[in-house]
Amino acid sequence: MRTNIKRKAFLLVITAIVLFVFIFPSRAFSSPKKPNIFFLHHSVGGSLIRNGSVRQILAESGFDLWDHGRNHSQNGLHNEKGEPCGCYWIPEDNTYPDGLAKLFRLNPKGENALGRILKKHDVILFKSCFPASHIQEDHIVTDLLKPKRRSLYNYRRHYLSIRDTVDKHPDKIFVIVTQPPLHPNVTDSNEAQRARTFVDWVKSSEYLGGRENLFVFDYFNLLADSKTNMLRREFQTNQKGKNSHPSNVAQMFCGLHLADFIINIYKFKRNANLPIVTFDNPKSNGDLIRVCEPVLNLSGRVISRENIKRIFWSDLKGRGNELPPRKSWILHNLTLRPGVTKVVVTAINEQGLRSSSVVGLQYYSGKAKKAIIFDESLRCGIISGMSYSEENPYVGKKHLIIRGNGQHKRVTIKGLVLDISDFDPQTSHLEIQYDQGSDKTKPKLFISGIGSMSMDVDDKPGYEKIVIPLQRFTYVNNILERLIIRGNWKKNSKVYIDSVKLVCSGKDY
Repeated sequence: MRTNIKRKAFLLVITAIVLFVFIFPSRAFSSPKKPNIFFLHHSVGGSLIRNGSVRQILAESGFDLWDHGRNHSQNGLHNEKGEPCGCYWIPEDNTYPDGLAKLFRLNPKGENALGRILKKHDVILFKSCFPASHIQEDHIVTDLLKPKRRSLYNYRRHYLSIRDTVDKHPDKIFVIVTQPPLHPNVTDSNEAQRARTFVDWVKSSEYLGGRENLFVFDYFNLLADSKTNMLRREFQTNQKGKNSHPSNVAQMFCGLHLADFIINIYKFKRNANLPIVTFDNPKSNGDLIRVCEPVLNLSGRVISRENIKRIFWSDLKGRGNELPPRKSWILHNLTLRPGVTKVVVTAINEQGLRSSSVVGLQYYSGKAKKAIIFDESLRCGIISGMSYSEENPYVGKKHLIIRGNGQHKRVTIKGLVLDISDFDPQTSHLEIQYDQGSDKTKPKLFISGIGSMSMDVDDKPGYEKIVIPLQRFTYVNNILERLIIRGNWKKNSKVYIDSVKLVCSGKDY
């Protein structure tokens, strides 16, 4: 009898354990939930995440970043690993102020974009793209009839509408990422001033009103020239063009600050002062660089008045260490390889607030080697010297034929390897020779990190040549592996790519 009682008791205990494990698994064994960040953006935001290592930095700090670009059934939304995972279907695919206001007016409990965002994510960032800086003068009668009109009056009322929704969700954190400024070639001083006025209003106490769940990351201010309110010269992808997309170097700087901002507001409901660290000019292991991989010693200084508890540095490629919490220190024996290496220094104060600075270390060889260091103010220190002669390999495609199909077509030329880091950007350029055949359309050439250029064809027979200047601030992408040509060619028409070459000081490679 006692044996049966013990057996039943034993079975009851086992049953209870099994039920506990399978019915309440999340309470029993799950790890603490990671803060889930959501960022709504278009092309500039995607570049900011990639080139600024935002997802990587947040992941290392225990945060998951999801982001959403343009509406697409397969890849509008990206998960914490950056993998496409569907789409939330943002209304009208519109991230301008009127579109954001329409998003925030949706039923928060419905099966719509706002409902999905609020259900899954803890911190919600949203940004308009740079065309939002095209702001017209107010005309209130017209503005009331046309809410899509881009005026300060309309922008303010759209953002007040967004704020009303924010107030209804105090358990969520909302972050306005201000829109980027415009390239000087596509705006004027009055329009640029209105863009600055709107950004200043969004940051003001008049708009924020002391709310503890609404913050502003001033992306505009990081990118804009303080005198012109336009995209800084150093952050332009092409100074002579009209492209307002910030360069990869700009995103390298800004992404770091965005990651710090998110971490600080989630943990402490406030941001740290930026920047906290500055860098002096580099000191090399000699006056002349005579090796393929020179070594630099980088001097840094803490410029913040806050008490610093810990300082870390990393080049985001696995190297790094903790630094003594002094006011100045030296990073010893940093090996430079062709291209740009970014070194990040993160300081944490006694309260736990973090603040980072980044420095770019760019090295390009050739017959006159140079190493350049530039910090967030784009101050440059240069080390130069004579080097031994080097061979610069070139692998390309000769007489590549692209056939038209009568539709808007994008052709990617792969298998091309050009190491543009080995060339002095002051004297180097890229040359492409091509023959359009009998068709006189004008396809466009797209080069990642450099820009785009029309491949114009005149009436003369024979090959045309396109010359693309190289710029120092495009060297983040130091290996050119592909070209993209896009055009609307007639059926069976042909474009012949005869040669792709680098020219340095008049010599071909």
